[in-house]
Amino acid sequence: MPSDGSHGILSPKSLAFFAASGSSVLLLFLQGSINYRQIKLFIFALFAACFLLAWLILGSIDIQQQGYWQSDQAKLFLITLAVPLMGIYLVNERLLSIQAIFQTVFAASFLHCSAKLIFVILHLLGVISIWDMMRFFGIRFMPMGIYGSLERMQTSVDIITPFIVFFVLQSRRLQVGCHRWLVGAYVVVSCLANFLSFSRLLFFVYGFSLVLSALSLPIKKLASLAMGCALVILIIFSYVGMGPIQEIVEQRLFSNDSYLSDETRWQQMSALWGEYESHLWFGKGMGGYVKDFIRDDQLPYSYEVQWLAFLMQFGLIGWLLIWTPLLFLAWRFISYPMTRTRLSFLALFGLWLLSGLTNPFLISLTSAVLYTLFYFAAELLQRRPSEFKLKSVSPT
Repeated sequence: MPSDGSHGILSPKSLAFFAASGSSVLLLFLQGSINYRQIKLFIFALFAACFLLAWLILGSIDIQQQGYWQSDQAKLFLITLAVPLMGIYLVNERLLSIQAIFQTVFAASFLHCSAKLIFVILHLLGVISIWDMMRFFGIRFMPMGIYGSLERMQTSVDIITPFIVFFVLQSRRLQVGCHRWLVGAYVVVSCLANFLSFSRLLFFVYGFSLVLSALSLPIKKLASLAMGCALVILIIFSYVGMGPIQEIVEQRLFSNDSYLSDETRWQQMSALWGEYESHLWFGKGMGGYVKDFIRDDQLPYSYEVQWLAFLMQFGLIGWLLIWTPLLFLAWRFISYPMTRTRLSFLALFGLWLLSGLTNPFLISLTSAVLYTLFYFAAELLQRRPSEFKLKSVSPT
């Protein structure tokens, strides 16, 4: 469910999260015993809570910072941690299967992309005003023209769509039951929905996901896929024409809006680095921001150059601690024998982390879902027999 992060406690999204986390905690207490895997999860959760509490206290020392922003950013970190921890706990206790988690996320993403396309079509037909609807539901958006009356529509959920498409295409290797026609339908619908997001980063990630999936195919299938894609592109160019396509490309890559967006990021980098130099080791604390350069009045601690913002808020020590579980997750894809599939997941996860250099995507309920998928993808790949090795690839 897209949102702007400032919805109330009684919203459906908040109530669903509280119900899920509360049920997981209740199950833990009702079991009456604790095993080794639960102890590991508990130790990690305790360490994470201590980390957040320490930098929350550090942030409260700066009397010029409002306490609300400190608790708000801490909330985002807690939500991001809670979702994968709940998933791991429920799977370890055999209360939920990994396949069920993947299928649920696939279905939810497909529903979101389909609804997005339907609303845009109704908007273009004049049946509804999509912008009034988004304001009513409290969904933030950044308007930008695409072509003619067609405008950009991007929500918080669109962030992970180009990553999920890779998981869908790899569903067979992940032993997730998805019919071929469902996979094909998701690729078509998600591609159109991703186009409407009109984000350079999301365009690149979507293409990168398709390329990684193609590279894991046998040579004959790869050649057939390449010919099919070339045919589709030729049909699109023939039907749409070069004029509209050239205008769309120029609008997204070379327009004044794109230039101003890039310039703003460079200004953020300069301001954040200057603030970091005054707080080298421990940073300004949770919720910290540069008072002379605020990107978002509603969320002043949020910056598009998010890794640099974390460096300013947590200092070098806290920044390295944040990287620790992320590197552990990446390491789960590195095991013998290395396969093209594992390398593809590792490359995609690396791209997800790099996206924090251009957009504030790294902590949220949406990003928590993606961390969960990566964790369980590594788990499933470790369970499977060795296939698609780098040195000897099966022709079938």
